[in-house]
Amino acid sequence: YVGPADGVGGAFNLIPTTINLFKTTNRFDNSSVVVSKIKTAILSDVDTTTGGTTFGLFADLGFTNVTVTIDGVTMKKVKAGVGSLTPVANFHFDMV
Repeated sequence: YVGPADGVGGAFNLIPTTINLFKTTNRFDNSSVVVSKIKTAILSDVDTTTGGTTFGLFADLGFTNVTVTIDGVTMKKVKAGVGSLTPVANFHFDMV
């Protein structure tokens, strides 16, 4: 991938790739993962207090299973191909 941190307007590899993110023991914050496809992402604790900087998980071709816990509230998105989780503060999970 070559382009901005939010994946909008970037150039993705022609061959789809898959990333697997598993449960984290420390907080996920102020970082972005921008890939063609996210197969599974489980983030157990996301810190949304990043001073206004948008960060999160961004996929071009879709995703299969995403589970995110923010301030004790767990959100799940299980659907191949389309959709996004509702942004919480500065954290986003979006199709781009």
